[in-house]
Amino acid sequence: MHLLPAPEFRMVRTDRNRGKIDRPEQRRLLDRRIGVIGLSVGSASALTLAMEGIGGAYRLADFDTLSLSNLNRLRAAAHDVGVNKCVLAARQMYEIDPYLDIEIFPGGLTDEVMEGFFTARGGIDLLVEECDSPYVKLAARERARTLGIPVVMDANDRGLLDVERFDHEPQRPLLHGRLGPLRAADLAGELTFEQTVDLILAMVDADRIGPELTASIPLIGTAYSSWPQLASGVALGGALTADAARRILLDRPLLHRLRRPARPGTEHRLMTITALLEQPRLCHQTGDGLPVPFTVAGTGIHLPPAVITNAMLADVLDTTDEWIVTRTGIRERRRLAPDLATSDMALAAARPALEAAGAEAADIDAVIVASYTGDMPFPSTALIVKDALGAHRAMPLDFSQAACASGVQALLTAAHLLQNRSIGTVLLIAADCASRITHPNDRTAGVFFGDAAAAAVLTRTDTPGAGLLAYDVGSHLTYDVRIQADRLPECIDAAVRRAGLTMDTVDHFFLHQANINILREAMTVLGIDPAKAPVTLDRLGNTGAAGMFTALHHSVSEGRLKSGDTMVMSAIGAGFQWGALCLRQS
Repeated sequence: MHLLPAPEFRMVRTDRNRGKIDRPEQRRLLDRRIGVIGLSVGSASALTLAMEGIGGAYRLADFDTLSLSNLNRLRAAAHDVGVNKCVLAARQMYEIDPYLDIEIFPGGLTDEVMEGFFTARGGIDLLVEECDSPYVKLAARERARTLGIPVVMDANDRGLLDVERFDHEPQRPLLHGRLGPLRAADLAGELTFEQTVDLILAMVDADRIGPELTASIPLIGTAYSSWPQLASGVALGGALTADAARRILLDRPLLHRLRRPARPGTEHRLMTITALLEQPRLCHQTGDGLPVPFTVAGTGIHLPPAVITNAMLADVLDTTDEWIVTRTGIRERRRLAPDLATSDMALAAARPALEAAGAEAADIDAVIVASYTGDMPFPSTALIVKDALGAHRAMPLDFSQAACASGVQALLTAAHLLQNRSIGTVLLIAADCASRITHPNDRTAGVFFGDAAAAAVLTRTDTPGAGLLAYDVGSHLTYDVRIQADRLPECIDAAVRRAGLTMDTVDHFFLHQANINILREAMTVLGIDPAKAPVTLDRLGNTGAAGMFTALHHSVSEGRLKSGDTMVMSAIGAGFQWGALCLRQS
């Protein structure tokens, strides 16, 4: 048999990965080194990683040897009984790719080899931790956190997966704070079997495990020799671990449902395959850019003069400044005067935008208003604005049914209108006056929303490559607000990738100003530098469709949006609809 040289061998072997993992990504993955601790459950992860070409170098650690009872879940044969588990895994991985660089630690991850496991020859890029020892679990995480190495652990129950992004959050509590201040040094002594069980249950979050495992726990050590485990669970865990590892190493978001623990401030990412299967199919599309270039020629904003601070709300509502800031990031918001309407705010934002663009009302070919608080069902708010401006030949369009995402849909429509040679200037206004449709004594809505309007003038340009580079939009009929934390980073990632860019090469992110925690989560998941994503919600509140345009205006007014800069505009609206557009300024 002739064995191809390593590059050609790997190109042919991973050829069917294309379409899911492109060639440059595959090369990036093969440059990574992955550590795996615990090769009973971890063997499935190691083999799946090797098959998918995730990692070209590995460190495997396990002191245990294969026993007959391991054959219910571990890929091996009867004649392998007595072979060290990391030796067995390494053999099988070499059968997949004989060019892999694999180091084994058949004595397990002890204090003596810990430093070499994590740091020798450039160290490891990701840790898969599947061992049974509470001490090793904590000691490994302590070292991983110090070095900024992400950790993935399959709980081996219904596809429950735990991810600790120490590369993004170097101060994150170990195991998300579930063990409090406990450290590895506290576990250096001998533990009873019962103590070990209790600790591991705390580590995987006992409230989230399945009913079968819950019923089995009291019988471990008596009727059952150890943890109940099935081949299907181990195989599922290996697949989910490999998927998460690939996303982490390629700087892609983990797109699975986020689950929150009861302990405030210790949010962590857990995903169950059951939850994923129960989700209806999401309507979602990613599209290419448009050939006719256009640019943001000018922006404007209108903020009602009435400022409502958290202290003022605390005087009339059952709330405090600390409660509001912690949960929303909002410190104050604006309220529109009772005798004014959304169209008044829209006009007040449109005029400075036109002035900044050097455009006259007569130049406008289309007026688009994105708002879920239009003046009245009809005539349209865009028509009212057009008439007040004197833009008599402009086509009026209203986007009102996507809530906070109306601005995304309006911007995508404006981009397409500008492809027509008869249309050269579009005035886009996002304006929402939530105080008109919420009760002032509502403890949630009262603190959450603010009134504002922001406008952008879009004009055709001769600059090649300017305008829309790519977009991603989606929708899903649901009232589960947790969808926001998943879909916002998902659509941003899809649009940026379709545009042929990376998060690092995008210059600006003008994002939905709904909640500081959602914004921070999205930026953390995507690896976005916070300096690229201006925040206005702290002083304006959630201004609906206007939010991402207030962020755009903030950067434009400070001179930060330069010629040739790339930007992402993204929002999600109740119901839910969402989207992201990737653009380049001329």
